[in-house]
Amino acid sequence: MTILKAENIDKTYNNSFVDRIYLKKKYPVLNGIDLEVCEGDSICIMGKSGCGKITLLKVLGTIDKATHGDVIYNGRNIRRYNDTEISELRRKNIEFVFQDYNLLDSLSLEENIMIPMILENIHAKERQKRLYENAELLGIKDILKKYPYEVSGGEKQRAAIARSLVNNPKVILADEPTGGSACIRRFF
Repeated sequence: MTILKAENIDKTYNNSFVDRIYLKKKYPVLNGIDLEVCEGDSICIMGKSGCGKITLLKVLGTIDKATHGDVIYNGRNIRRYNDTEISELRRKNIEFVFQDYNLLDSLSLEENIMIPMILENIHAKERQKRLYENAELLGIKDILKKYPYEVSGGEKQRAAIARSLVNNPKVILADEPTGGSACIRRFF
């Protein structure tokens, strides 16, 4: 079953305000990208720095919009979603693992991992269960009370991955989760 589909995705940027107004100069990043992600798929997008991997992930994850083309989740084109529906789609179905982790330094790893479950009003007992299952899976159970600035980069990355898994998203978009690649992962 197809979960996510991209059809003829183009993304073009203007470099600056001056370019947009006076020079009308455009910088193409994505050109005619087609992609289909089915239930259970793991897809790795590889390429040199600056080739558009993260731009594609942002478009697929509804953080950015394609200049042309369509992104379809579960058979519905995201161009037909309003802002509230896009926000709900992202919150309930799509998780991100960013290269810089996006952990809050003022919160422990445990608290960082809990954030998506709190936003979804998951009961406290269930939050604890999911937290420990994922922490165990990723080998960070013993450091959950530490803060991001107290742990290694790899431990931060595993905490970010645990955070992405706790609400069982349909799609995980990851920027270099193991170094040097961008990945799309569907867990079921």
